[in-house]
Amino acid sequence: MDKEKIDSVLEEFLKQQELQAERERKKQELELKKERRQKIFNRAKIILAVILIFAALIFNPYNIRKMKDYRQQQRPREEYQMTWNYSQGMEVIPFGQDILIYDSSNLRLLKLSGEEIFNVNLALDSWTLEVSDKNIYLLDKVEKTLYFISSKGEFKNNVQLSNIPQKIVAGKNGAIAVYYRTEVGVEGTVFFSSEGKQIADLNFPKVSITKVMVNDQNQFTVHGVYRMAPSLTSNMYHYSSEGNLIYSSEIKDAIVIDQIDMKDRYMLVDINNLIMLRKNTNEEIFRISSAIPFISVQLHEDKIYALDRRNKLTLINPDGSIADEKYYQSDFEGITWLDGELVFYSRDYVKNSQTQLKFSKPIEKIIHVGNHLGVVMKGEIRLMNRIVQ
Repeated sequence: MDKEKIDSVLEEFLKQQELQAERERKKQELELKKERRQKIFNRAKIILAVILIFAALIFNPYNIRKMKDYRQQQRPREEYQMTWNYSQGMEVIPFGQDILIYDSSNLRLLKLSGEEIFNVNLALDSWTLEVSDKNIYLLDKVEKTLYFISSKGEFKNNVQLSNIPQKIVAGKNGAIAVYYRTEVGVEGTVFFSSEGKQIADLNFPKVSITKVMVNDQNQFTVHGVYRMAPSLTSNMYHYSSEGNLIYSSEIKDAIVIDQIDMKDRYMLVDINNLIMLRKNTNEEIFRISSAIPFISVQLHEDKIYALDRRNKLTLINPDGSIADEKYYQSDFEGITWLDGELVFYSRDYVKNSQTQLKFSKPIEKIIHVGNHLGVVMKGEIRLMNRIVQ
């Protein structure tokens, strides 16, 4: 074999060796990339698994409750107690962050510490007390006079009424509804602005009024039983802030005693029925009936909590489905909320899921003052931001 041929074969051999080496190098690089990707994927799976486990631990209802309990335990405990000379029929209601007390002679506003903000003398024999966010309203049923009082205890205005007043209802923003009866027994409602300007005076000759409401937009709603109907029928009338009728509706087989407003619907509460209606159209979405009377119905977040006389608590979803039902071996009078936690109360105690507080006097009513729960007894109130021993 001549030299040129040998050189050619050798050159070809070297090229093949280089190609083989290049293929091996690329193969190793590819395997290394695959190995790196697999390591990254395995690491990602581990991280995702840790996140899922962590989320499961964090968002587990039991752990959520435990964290909430821990947060509540860490929050400083605040408790206030006030006493006063009790008289029959005296009224104790919240007014902003303070306590308003009226005993037919003196109207007093107190801070939670017991410090007196004002003390106004106004003696009335038969009266009704109401508040809005900024004003106090005191109705003298005998003299048919409605007093408008500021948060400083100043008399801003008074309005003389022509019919026999029964009750006043104040909206959050100050609009007032006065439910009345005429001398011949016709029932009606007169609406006022927060300054005392009369908006409308409407009477309902064939209706026995059961509930009057004022919403945050200063709109008025009147519920009543239509006495001329062949079967039990409630009428509902909804008015604008100018006193114009927006809509009316008939509710069969119910006597409306309360109304709970939601975003696009509202619930009418009858002693044996919970009726959800769509706003504007008044279409009945669902109705839940019970042979056992409801004694307390509350809206919390997006669920309705309904407690009946046999201490069954029913949780109702916005679509009417039952989220949960629980029976309790207690004699509750109602339910309320404190710092997002359900609270039961009876004639002489309040309780949450961990603690029961018993009182030496019968509980007259439960109120909310700011972020405190107020337990009102005869001549005494205890306010707390946590239910603990």
